[in-house]
Amino acid sequence: MIIINRHIHHLSAELDRVQQKVNDGLPSPTHILSEYPYETSKDIATLLKLIQSLSVQSVSQPLLRAAQVRALISKFPHSLLKGKELPDETVAYVLDMSWIMAAKAFLQVLGITFNVLLEHTHSIGEEALYWADVSGSNWYTGAYAVQTTPGRLWHFLRRSLLHMEEDGIRKSVNQTASVSWARFYNIVHQCLDPRAMLSLRARLLSSFTANRSEIRQKCKALGAMRMRNASGIGLLMSQCSLLKTKINSEFATDDRLRDAVFRGVLTLKVLLQRVVHEGTEYELEERVITAVEREIVRSQSEIAKFLQTPEYVIEQLFNILDELLPDYSASSRRAISHHGRPSCLVRYWLPLSVGVLSTSTFLRLLSSRQHELIRWISDIGLTACEFWGNWVVEPTRRLIGTIRHDEKSEIALMSKNSLEADRASLERMVLDFVLDRPESEKELGAKQIDTITARIREGDLTPVLRAYEKDLRKPFIGTVRGDLVRALLIQIQKTKVDVEIAIGGIDSLLKSQELVFGFVSLTPGIMVTYAFLRWAFGVFGNRKGLQVGRRKHELRHALRDVDRTLTLSTPTDSGVLTYKDHGLLVCGADILLQKAATILRGADLRDFQEDIGDLLDIHIGTQRQTQVVSRIGWVYSRWIK
Repeated sequence: MIIINRHIHHLSAELDRVQQKVNDGLPSPTHILSEYPYETSKDIATLLKLIQSLSVQSVSQPLLRAAQVRALISKFPHSLLKGKELPDETVAYVLDMSWIMAAKAFLQVLGITFNVLLEHTHSIGEEALYWADVSGSNWYTGAYAVQTTPGRLWHFLRRSLLHMEEDGIRKSVNQTASVSWARFYNIVHQCLDPRAMLSLRARLLSSFTANRSEIRQKCKALGAMRMRNASGIGLLMSQCSLLKTKINSEFATDDRLRDAVFRGVLTLKVLLQRVVHEGTEYELEERVITAVEREIVRSQSEIAKFLQTPEYVIEQLFNILDELLPDYSASSRRAISHHGRPSCLVRYWLPLSVGVLSTSTFLRLLSSRQHELIRWISDIGLTACEFWGNWVVEPTRRLIGTIRHDEKSEIALMSKNSLEADRASLERMVLDFVLDRPESEKELGAKQIDTITARIREGDLTPVLRAYEKDLRKPFIGTVRGDLVRALLIQIQKTKVDVEIAIGGIDSLLKSQELVFGFVSLTPGIMVTYAFLRWAFGVFGNRKGLQVGRRKHELRHALRDVDRTLTLSTPTDSGVLTYKDHGLLVCGADILLQKAATILRGADLRDFQEDIGDLLDIHIGTQRQTQVVSRIGWVYSRWIK
């Protein structure tokens, strides 16, 4: 509980300042320890060590546990306060240190009690919210009626058996047969009476109302417990404020500090005795204050001289740690268990019963469909493995090969040397055709042959086309001679070369976009894998996004509770909160700080803690406290909305 740690640390630091003032008044730091016998010096050193062990050095340092505090205060050297041979200066110093040790032990016990009260108050609030949810829904109320049916039936049967036993004792053992038959006839007649049937129907309908009434009673009891705990927290916070104002004296044995510690211990003692079973919160406050004042008046008498010493404070702290605090914790847990939500066995007896009764059927179904289930599981596993290999691993491998210009991964619509071979064949066919059928009787020279070859490479087949046109005039002669067929075959070869050139262009285009196609082929597998992993992480993971949203909602709800507490509070004539409202504000601020610690970090969290400190300062008045809540709302709106 960070709020309590901050208060206890601040008060402990004030006591350290008082201790430093006492040490400054000594002639020398070693004067007390070196001037007296070994036993006395050892006891003083033990006392100083206890003071150091009971101190709270920082806000982040947790408070000691109850067993640790008890073990430390049990080492208190009582012989120092009973020594008659010590001079007045040493007695005053020992008394100062004893009161400081008692005050620090009281602060530790006060912090432990604060934490216990806050923990139980939070538990009560959670149980009250549970019942509010149940009473706000007819479905939940009906479910609660079903959950508690076995318990109600058991209590009804037990009461009926007890009633029958009492009737059997009162009646005579020897009854005649006619009397027995008459009683049996009357019972049957009453059961078949229409008025009895209407009464039964009314009882069934009224059970729903009875459950709602029971829930309201539990909510009322929990609300009263919460108000009493809040009043107790407010009373203890007032003791912290009182102790803070009194730790300003030059010596720790000053009456103001002594009375503040003494009053705080008595308040703590009386509060733990009455907080669980006392009436309303106002009766609790009045009776605690009255009992404390009565004890203080008794302590001021000469007969009760012992009550004004640190030993009495330490003795009361022993009583609180050994008896009162454990008794309060046990009583509070019993009350919360009695008025809180039913146990897990009561809430889930129906699904557990259904599960137990259907276990044999479920196992029999599994055994009969064992082979089918195994086949389904193996098919699912095989499909997942093949999908991973064919749609993720293999496209990734091809993509890497494309990036590295691997020849095996290149996209190609035809082989590399196909176009060159067909083009060379076309050149030879055309050249042979031209040589076999020259346009003039002169033989072609080498220069003319080179010119024709160059024109053929550029796709010019003019000599062949002219011969083809000439043979078409006399197709029969051209066919018999074979020139027409050769011209047709050459054109077919030319068409083949043109097609291969077009395919080569498409091939070049594909190769230029090969990396794009690699990513496109990999995208479906990656998307499906990513969607599956995200779904699996959302189902089986920590659901970080949902948790952040839930934390923001809880922080917003906690801030709303704090604002509602201040809005509905009834300040005193001096403008400060009552004990109950102050306690509710402390509980709400503690929850608010716990929720903020899950979202805020670093400087933001430190600023938030500072704002919470301003919020809990009741001396500034409720109006300024409301302004602090508004400041928290707009400063930290980024983490709240």
